[in-house]
Amino acid sequence: MITTYLTQTPRVPDLLKQINFLNLLTPAQPPIQIKNIFQTDPALSFSLPYQLICTETVLENPNENFISFFSDRWRQTEKIFFNSISEAAELLTQKNNIIYFHLPFNSIRRGKLIEDDLFKRYPSALKKFSYNYHPLAFPIQRYPKFGCFTLLDSQHLLCSSHTQSSIPFGIYHFEEDKTTPPNRAYLKLWEALCEFKTYPKPGDICLDLGASPGGWTWVLQSLGSKVYAIDKAPLAPHIQKLNNIHYQQDSAFGLNLKKFKKIDWLVCDIICYPDKLFSQFMHWTAPDSPVQKIICTIKLQGDLTDDKLKEIHQFYHSHSVFIKQLWHNKHELTLFWKK
Repeated sequence: MITTYLTQTPRVPDLLKQINFLNLLTPAQPPIQIKNIFQTDPALSFSLPYQLICTETVLENPNENFISFFSDRWRQTEKIFFNSISEAAELLTQKNNIIYFHLPFNSIRRGKLIEDDLFKRYPSALKKFSYNYHPLAFPIQRYPKFGCFTLLDSQHLLCSSHTQSSIPFGIYHFEEDKTTPPNRAYLKLWEALCEFKTYPKPGDICLDLGASPGGWTWVLQSLGSKVYAIDKAPLAPHIQKLNNIHYQQDSAFGLNLKKFKKIDWLVCDIICYPDKLFSQFMHWTAPDSPVQKIICTIKLQGDLTDDKLKEIHQFYHSHSVFIKQLWHNKHELTLFWKK
């Protein structure tokens, strides 16, 4: 059985240099160091900024740092032989009667023709969930059942219907609001909530730490929540005037959480070192804390040194923690936690 990983982070080879992977793009080769897989190959250049890694060893309990830097993971990946485009589409259709999306990596044109054949069989999937054709509306009301595939060569494909991400390849191209939000950071929270598969509800108490200029505050308010926005810097004036937003000019990390009976959501996109964020995270997740759910970004400043990786690893003190690099993350990770 094969497990397939996708990453947008070129620094991952340094993180995983001690782990051997089988490079299935050249199946005749023995297992090689992962750093070789990440060498630039102009023949494999395409619009998706992903690197593809495959292993024949299923890592049931991989190092947490390993998982954090992958945007998607395909479990139970199968390798299938086919003779023609129509046969490949038919084999995928017969597997479990769901739509399969193509990740361009090798034999790209042939893979696209297979995907086009599949879309003819599942036109509704093309309209709603294809990142190539239609942007997603937020919030997502119904999550698709789908699989993913890529071609190793002209007659072999890898496919899986057990993907970690809720959307094909974790690519969230939203129908953007280009007028109300004060910046584009709101897209990170949109994506994080979609990956969480749960959203703030009308009446929920939400705390946005480091809220200025108000992109995340606007997301929470637009879902009907009551938002307490904390920052020394002001919110954008048109955001601060919205209903159910309570702005407090104060240090994001100086707030006494115990004045709240319950905080349904705590979100934080503040720029600080992981070590400092971790000390706050321990405070937010203490047994007597009123916080129920957390979404926050971990900023990765500079190179991924061993010390910085240890700082990231600290956050896994709780089994309720999940860390992932989102499509809209740059040099940062997103942390999810729920009580």
